[in-house]
Amino acid sequence: MKTICVLTLVSIAILFADGHEQKSNNEDKDVDDDRLLLVQVLFRHGDRTPAVLYKNDHYDESQFVEGLGQLTAYGKARIYRYGKLLRQRYKNYVENLSVRNVRAQSSPSRRCVESSQLLLAGLFPPKQSWSSSDDDELARLWQPIAVESVEKSRAWLLNSEADCPAATQIENTISEQYPVRQFLSQHYDWIKKLEIYTGQNYSSWYDVGYLWDTLLTEKEYFGDKFVRPKWLDIVGNDTWKRLYRFNQMEIGCFDISPKYQRLRGGPFLKEIIFNMATTLGESVDQMNRQLFTYGSHDTMISYIIQALGFWKSIKESPNYGSGLIIELWKDDQHIPQVSLFYANSTNNFDIYQLHLNESRTFSSQCSMSHCTFDSFKTSLKRFIPTDLESECTLSY
Repeated sequence: MKTICVLTLVSIAILFADGHEQKSNNEDKDVDDDRLLLVQVLFRHGDRTPAVLYKNDHYDESQFVEGLGQLTAYGKARIYRYGKLLRQRYKNYVENLSVRNVRAQSSPSRRCVESSQLLLAGLFPPKQSWSSSDDDELARLWQPIAVESVEKSRAWLLNSEADCPAATQIENTISEQYPVRQFLSQHYDWIKKLEIYTGQNYSSWYDVGYLWDTLLTEKEYFGDKFVRPKWLDIVGNDTWKRLYRFNQMEIGCFDISPKYQRLRGGPFLKEIIFNMATTLGESVDQMNRQLFTYGSHDTMISYIIQALGFWKSIKESPNYGSGLIIELWKDDQHIPQVSLFYANSTNNFDIYQLHLNESRTFSSQCSMSHCTFDSFKTSLKRFIPTDLESECTLSY
């Protein structure tokens, strides 16, 4: 697999976030770093401009100076702030962590690569010994850490649009499943009315969910200057709520397909288990501790959450910056344990522990707060692809 290493080139401009931070609910919480063996962070990219516009949209691409589907200034500040929060949460762990033991991987989408750079900038301000120059202001504020990615067609780890014909087949037939078929039938007349006012032909019901995303990002981008489309009220006074339901159904419908979760979320689960197994096979001390970060999208993180069995408790696809934290640690008997946390950026990155015994995946294997590594691995076995490229191939 061709690997592309991208050296982080973070502008000093991101540092404006320093003066505009709100105090996080998590800044005063200490993590027992002496027991930590490994930390892995999966997160959604920061706030972006609309990925697509609809035909009758009164905004056009020229009004989004960053371009379509790109990080906004607020999105950059959000992810940089999250990096600083993680540094505070794991202060002792990262303080003694060599940057050579930091591995950052990203979806090839530009907004994900840049978000990975920003997260690392917040996590690892340069120590004096890391600074490349005493006279260069940038060197005192930022240090380069490589971000790895691959071409989109092979980005199975972090991009749900990577080539996988077997997964695409499930996407094309999911509307035949009863819950989705019933949902679409209930909204058929409303969709036809929507087509008249938006100028779009919704040959794919997924596009209705994209419309909600477009409107929401426009609203967030323009703020008080946002012009609300008149057709929203003409089509129906519940149009906004319906669009949101389509957006959530677009992702949530795959909660009924373990095979799809295996094909899309499985590569990431396989990766984190491999990282933990490798860590346990070594003698871990302060000099060789590692940190893994993964910049991804709401769709991919949602499929991973579904495989883990937490979709119904989290209830919605991740907001910008939100995602999972996976901790590997040892208990008093030196038995390796795994704990999962969800970082919800909606509430200034409220990080809370996921109750493993409430998950349909882990309920019979784990306690509320943790799983032994062996139980964690066993619980996820059915979601781990043996040979992804082979499993992605359609058999006729």
